[in-house]
Amino acid sequence: ERGWLMSTVQMWQGTRKSDDYHSEMNASVFEAWFKEKLVPALDKEQGSRRKKDWVLVIDRAPYHLEQADGNRGPTTSMNRTQLAEYVIAQQGRKDTGELWTEQELLHDMQLRESNRKAAGYSKSFLLALARDVSPRTKHYKWQDWVADLNKQRLYDVRVLLLPVAHPRLNAIELCWAQVKEYVRHNN
Repeated sequence: ERGWLMSTVQMWQGTRKSDDYHSEMNASVFEAWFKEKLVPALDKEQGSRRKKDWVLVIDRAPYHLEQADGNRGPTTSMNRTQLAEYVIAQQGRKDTGELWTEQELLHDMQLRESNRKAAGYSKSFLLALARDVSPRTKHYKWQDWVADLNKQRLYDVRVLLLPVAHPRLNAIELCWAQVKEYVRHNN
């Protein structure tokens, strides 16, 4: 209805390190912006509104898509113990039932570790098992922030997550096009 909340605008001066702002923008800066700029702006703006509903438009920049801690998938950089712990932690989240109970997996791994002839579960086996029990849908940090905001302040903030590379739906891309055109003709 009112469009942009101007008090949430955050700008950087370009540096010679990078061609664009991506070297200055990251997930920590996004989180600080959300909590220190957006939330106070919503609170201030709320005083002049009867409704408490908002739409937050988020594109798929990497810093917007940082996953919540409990939702990060397994990686090849994890060691065997970390992979086993990941599998155990995910067991309660698996929709199709448990593959192993915590006691079974730990007991079996301890037996294999103590038996030098049996090398134990290989890292590749544990990685495959971890990938099998990892969540199929991604859960981003901002989803928790929005849920907390809605619960604490009784707002109805909804998020529109834009499709990948869709400039017609992403208002910032239209703004960038105008800025680039201006710079092209005036530099």
